[in-house]
Amino acid sequence: MTKTWSLVLILTAVASLQLAARAEEPAKSSERQAIEKSLFTAADKIKGVEIRKNKNGVVITLRKLFKTGEVVFTPEGQLVLKSVARMIEMHPGLEIEIGGHTDSMGSSGHNQRIAEKRAEAIKFFMLKKMNIKPGRMKAIGYGEARPIASNRTKAGRDTNRRIEIIFKIK
Repeated sequence: MTKTWSLVLILTAVASLQLAARAEEPAKSSERQAIEKSLFTAADKIKGVEIRKNKNGVVITLRKLFKTGEVVFTPEGQLVLKSVARMIEMHPGLEIEIGGHTDSMGSSGHNQRIAEKRAEAIKFFMLKKMNIKPGRMKAIGYGEARPIASNRTKAGRDTNRRIEIIFKIK
């Protein structure tokens, strides 16, 4: 075979692969949209939950799950977590990131530790109480490193104290 024919065959194969990849894109897009719709519908039924999309998937923001300054769930927090666990169960193929966030009151070391412990507490709750598989979940404490509001006001600090659960959609 000549070099010209080899080049033609290679270019034809590349073009075929590109066409196949483009054909898969709408299917992935519609599957992603269906998952997003399902998550938004479920989250709308949970009191006090905020939901939004980001580049990684769908983010559910939870507040007031814990007693102030502690790693102990409030009774309302447990109910919210059970509802979120049902959302996780509905989508067994998704990876879940549990992110703990704090305000900047107190030392940064303390805030980091409490954020980590709270994220781990939620992961433990999901594992032990709700039987969610451990390989699907990752708990990360961000502490005060990712504020979404000013820490100068009480309202801003309340906003920054949160748990974000990211449903990673590929």
